[in-house]
Amino acid sequence: PATIVPVQAAPFQEDEMCLLLYTSGTSGVPKGVMLSSRNILTNTMQAYARFKIACAKKIEDGSKSFEERFFCVLPLFHVFAQNACIWLPIMTMSTVIIVPKIDRKLILQGLAKKPSIFLGFPALYGLLCLMKNAPLDSVKIFVSGADMLPDKIRLAFSMIYGRRICSGYGLTEASPVVAVNHFNEEHETEVVGRLVVGLECKILDDAGVQLPAGAIGTLWIRGDNVMLGYYKAPEMTAKVMQNGWLCTGDLASLDSNGILAIRGRSKDLIIHKGFNIYPQEIENILMKHPLVFKAAVLGQEDAMSGQIPVAFVAVRSQDSTTVESLRQLCSEHLAAYKIPRKIVCLEDLPMNATGKIDKKVLNTYN
Repeated sequence: PATIVPVQAAPFQEDEMCLLLYTSGTSGVPKGVMLSSRNILTNTMQAYARFKIACAKKIEDGSKSFEERFFCVLPLFHVFAQNACIWLPIMTMSTVIIVPKIDRKLILQGLAKKPSIFLGFPALYGLLCLMKNAPLDSVKIFVSGADMLPDKIRLAFSMIYGRRICSGYGLTEASPVVAVNHFNEEHETEVVGRLVVGLECKILDDAGVQLPAGAIGTLWIRGDNVMLGYYKAPEMTAKVMQNGWLCTGDLASLDSNGILAIRGRSKDLIIHKGFNIYPQEIENILMKHPLVFKAAVLGQEDAMSGQIPVAFVAVRSQDSTTVESLRQLCSEHLAAYKIPRKIVCLEDLPMNATGKIDKKVLNTYN
């Protein structure tokens, strides 16, 4: 007969590491992010407050009604899914509908379970647009994270389904939710709304000087959801954490009303003859082309100009006029120095497991 051995859980302090997650590493080496119980619980409640979830309303007979049903097609090892598809539903006694992979049949099976909160990333919403008639009537709120939501997908989704997608922003080091445009106001694509409750931010220039409202600089954040540090990497931790403030490595601006806009990764910034070029601005324009379904812009070293923008696009089909039509589109919407010097059309772009375009792999194509 089997022997039953009692196991006693080891007690952990709230500021001890209880979770180790690795960053996606799309532009560098993945780093082990140490998160504590305080980090996770804080950010779970911040997300709860932002989504305005009423998961455990009392009803007349004294029992509880659990109305929220989270649609989870995100990989569960990703920090967004960890927070919004594991910890938040558990703490609010909600239901999680798990879809094992991005597959039309499986997605439809999951939607048949009537989710009320839909959590996804841009490529997933793009697939829903292609499906055109997915049953989404039960969903109260759609949230997009993990990468920038292009105008093309946002507008197409609105036209096809008559619903808006809430843009969000976060990073593993913040457990991860930093901001969500939960009121769904009409804003440009880069706008991700207000910070979650209890989180502070500041926008600094390269010299560490705080910038005024509207100026673009590096985003720093501080709050109880910010990580303990990087695993076994004290020097790397010291580079991004100062007096409780975390350097996100993202370029952002904050308006006078406290609305945050993400302009791109500082590592992705292209400096051309002293001018700053933000890749996601160009990517958003390229996505307007009817044949393009993915786009990525990288900086290529140039002896004369410092760096030049190079674009990679995934197209449904192409002919001899495709590249020229893309150049023309860019010239209609962008300053001359922002127009990609080279445009490479591919059948698809490399993606990582969290739904982001893998620019590290694209760099090998340069």
